Amino acid sequence: YKTANLDDAADAYGMVIAVPDAANKAGFQCWDFWGTRESRTSGDYKNILTLVSTLKDRSSLNIDPDQVYISGISSGGVFAFNMGCLAPEIFAGIGVDAGPSAGASSNGAFSMEGSPSRTASNCTNFAGSNKSHLNTQLFSAAYGSNDNTVPQGYGLQNAKGMAIVYGNLAQLSGTTTVQGISGAKLTTWEDNRVTLLVLNGVGHAWPGGSGASGSFIDGTSANYALYLGKFFSENNLRVEPG
Repeated sequence: YKTANLDDAADAYGMVIAVPDAANKAGFQCWDFWGTRESRTSGDYKNILTLVSTLKDRSSLNIDPDQVYISGISSGGVFAFNMGCLAPEIFAGIGVDAGPSAGASSNGAFSMEGSPSRTASNCTNFAGSNKSHLNTQLFSAAYGSNDNTVPQGYGLQNAKGMAIVYGNLAQLSGTTTVQGISGAKLTTWEDNRVTLLVLNGVGHAWPGGSGASGSFIDGTSANYALYLGKFFSENNLRVEPG
């Protein structure tokens, strides 16, 4: 993913972007979102929290603890989803590209399961005693219109589920374009805390923008990392505007 134009987002929004590999891979070399119990102390959930803590402790990086976010694609997307719900006091925003809903089973990677209400319940339950921090969290869902691997319906289900979690936010009517790139359509919920990005013609891949390349990386549509940088930085409820 170093060829996915992540540097563009880092440069544009002053971000430190870490790209970890799963230490505990499951079937198809995926992030193990179904075999490991959703817990802050197990498997790669613990490893991700350790990584975040390690990076925040590096004074040279000057990381604001109120501006830490997590995102991923496919199994990494639902893993990021679970992680953001498990530790909402740490992650101010979640980005899920082409991923199932929080708490999905292995079957959920290839066929729809759950509902917006179930997604909301799973996320809130994962948060436990930290669920109050969900009140200041942001969420972005994304998928490509040509994705034939993970059901596209998860995008809307995930967005609707988190809109419930964040206080039953209302979905705004209509869609808008993103980054001036043809084919990228955005649906937004109340207070701009939840968005759904649909990328026309993109398959099961991370949208890297023009020039991006590599396995499961699309180089023809919007740069999702750049979009997330803008979305998170402009709407973060944990920092003072400006």
